[in-house]
Amino acid sequence: MIDVPPADRGAQDPHAPGRTAPPAPPPPPYVPPQPPYAARGPYRGVPAFIQRYPGAPPEPNPALQRQPSGPYPYPYPPYTPPAGERPKTFAVLSLIGALAGIFAVFTGPLAFASGPILIAAIVLGIIALANRRQGGKSLAIAAIILAVSGGILAWIITAIFGLGITGDLFRDDEPFIPQPIPTPDPFVPPVEGEPTDGSDGSRGTVATPYTYGEVVTISDAVTGDPVWELTVEAPVDVTVDLAAEDLFNPTPESGTYTGIPVTLTYIGLETVDPWIDYEWNVAATWVTAGGTPLEQEYLILPDGYVGVTDLDAMSHGETVTFHTIVDAPTDAAGSVRTTIGYDYDLYWAAPA
Repeated sequence: MIDVPPADRGAQDPHAPGRTAPPAPPPPPYVPPQPPYAARGPYRGVPAFIQRYPGAPPEPNPALQRQPSGPYPYPYPPYTPPAGERPKTFAVLSLIGALAGIFAVFTGPLAFASGPILIAAIVLGIIALANRRQGGKSLAIAAIILAVSGGILAWIITAIFGLGITGDLFRDDEPFIPQPIPTPDPFVPPVEGEPTDGSDGSRGTVATPYTYGEVVTISDAVTGDPVWELTVEAPVDVTVDLAAEDLFNPTPESGTYTGIPVTLTYIGLETVDPWIDYEWNVAATWVTAGGTPLEQEYLILPDGYVGVTDLDAMSHGETVTFHTIVDAPTDAAGSVRTTIGYDYDLYWAAPA
């Protein structure tokens, strides 16, 4: 039997006299309490703190440090499928519409519907190109090209077809039969009036003029019908009236503008227009003692004055007084010559 010596009690008992206690183990790292799962972080299901490896101190979740931007309330943008997985609905519809429109161009009953179909195809193609969620960009471009080409072709065919219809409207299918040129009737000049004062030249001449204010009846020598009652009043000085009417009326060289008042009363049966019935037109001018007519002045006339160019059509019994303006003194030597029609002249002067 082997005797085993008793064990050293002091070596096994740390509390034995003369023995020191071993060092205590370090305390575990502090882990802050986690909030409940339903209230963890600003987004449900995303932890507010993470540990990169076991035993590491907790850190804030970096996914929650980036605030979302844009319309989606998520920490990351929504999933966008690749180009190959995007729907091609608008591109396919655009291509089908373009092909249908081109087919309608060559179809008589559907030709008029090709325009709206091609326009719809172009709109669908543009939508397919502009929408990022739509694929088939190449199909959309091809559809737009086909639709535009079909529209140009439709316009050309419509223009040619329209010209053909227009030509058919004006085309005469009857054969052309030349017609003889009709012989025109011989020209018969109209019977023009022949003015006369009935004096047979004994009055109204330079030697025997009518006096101012004397009324003379002018008749048609062909039919004997009366036309005018004509009188010439004494010339008047209108210089002041013309200057007051318009500043642009020039100053007379002689120092005086003389107005020759001529009064006409139509006594015919119908109306007369001095500018159409020229054989009854009446004009007046001043003739010097040597027989030289003075040039008529065309100026801006004051209210109440009528020029010879202002005469209108007149009916039976209507009376008008017009003025002829000349650059000469009112007492200048000479007489007033009235011309009726083409060359029928009568002279007027102050009483001798």
